[in-house]
Amino acid sequence: QPKRQAQNQYQYQKYFSTLINAGLQVVDNGDVLIISGEGIFEKKSIIKNAGFRWDGQNRVWYMQKREAA
Repeated sequence: QPKRQAQNQYQYQKYFSTLINAGLQVVDNGDVLIISGEGIFEKKSIIKNAGFRWDGQNRVWYMQKREAA
């Protein structure tokens, strides 16, 4: 099972390589992926283009995992 989890993380990293290259991290947070890192507001166009949505209540960019698959 840990090997499968590592493969999933690799696939997410590859899929979101633009975000990672911009200095952001894609974090697995249960049922959602969230973006962390410095300058998330300045980089919002990159984040939105990758399919993430803004959650104003929790103040995070997120994506349901099923959308990322």
